[in-house]
Amino acid sequence: MPNYPEGNLQAQIMSWLEVDGWSAQQESPDLLGGHVEADSGALDWCMSVEDVPDEVRLRLASSCPVRVPEARLPALAELFTRLNAVVRGSGFFYLLFDSGKFGHESALDLMDGKLTLKILQQLFVSNLQALDQAIPLVMAVAFGPVSPEQAIRNNDEAQAQADAKAELALECAPSGSLLQ
Repeated sequence: MPNYPEGNLQAQIMSWLEVDGWSAQQESPDLLGGHVEADSGALDWCMSVEDVPDEVRLRLASSCPVRVPEARLPALAELFTRLNAVVRGSGFFYLLFDSGKFGHESALDLMDGKLTLKILQQLFVSNLQALDQAIPLVMAVAFGPVSPEQAIRNNDEAQAQADAKAELALECAPSGSLLQ
């Protein structure tokens, strides 16, 4: 795969993000950053871009501005260990013990392909969605009396109820409805 001329890959990524309504800033020659409003609140993101011979490597890290209290760091580490066991392939959750900062990181290596808007969108959506969906669990464990195991169980039960309601709505939809 030919390399993009110096700086053009970052410019292309920024252009695509702007077209999609995302704000992006060039933090350094190989680093883009920005923030987005998600369902659970504001999230920050940072993307490193490496354009090396025969490969483009993107690393996307999203984080939440909330800091976990020191006393709850072990419980949150357990939560992220449990979550990382089930989110294989879409990145991983991380926790920085020195600052209490947490987030989700994903990477993408394009060895023989070209970066497209669709690939970039998938990287952003999967990364940010993973963190956004985990934030209610993080808040319950970091600031409430909930264990990591109970937070996951509560989340799974709520998701099962939401799925059952959605299925019932589809079953009750009139024939010829747009819902079918």
